[in-house]
Amino acid sequence: MQNAHSRNGGRVSPSPGFALPGLTRQGRKEARLMPKMMYQCEYCGLLHSTKAFAEKCEKSHTVVKKVLNHKYDHMDKGVYPTEIKCEMSDGKTIIFYRHGRETMAIYYKINEEEAKRAKMVNSFSDYVPGSATAEYKSEVDKAVEIAEKQKKKVGPEYHDKIDRLLDSYASKLADN
Repeated sequence: MQNAHSRNGGRVSPSPGFALPGLTRQGRKEARLMPKMMYQCEYCGLLHSTKAFAEKCEKSHTVVKKVLNHKYDHMDKGVYPTEIKCEMSDGKTIIFYRHGRETMAIYYKINEEEAKRAKMVNSFSDYVPGSATAEYKSEVDKAVEIAEKQKKKVGPEYHDKIDRLLDSYASKLADN
């Protein structure tokens, strides 16, 4: 049989079968109910046991540094923006695009000059300006449709994971 000391990796914690000397029954109960200090990341809401871990978590997030532009759709009565172009704390410029009411696609910036050079190296046909961005947005839109279909098949607890996978796909597609 293990005692509380070996069961908790060397930490002593009061339990019904383990009496702390000098404490009454009420004192033991209060010792079990002591509050634990937790620190919360202001960006993701994750709870951490130490202030240092919470600060490290906050520093790991890329945040909006500046909103560069936003667009409204007159068909949506202009209540909420359909596109928000932002400069992020890591220096990247991204566009948050509202797709319907469910899924938010994030379009990352495409380097048109790099796309033009790649087209010239790999093909004899001329590069059409803006075609790389249009093709990228088309592929991300297809992924958004797949994500929306998948969200209808699974519970709401998986929706954030689907959104993260969509964002990861959009980011990696923009880098290629």
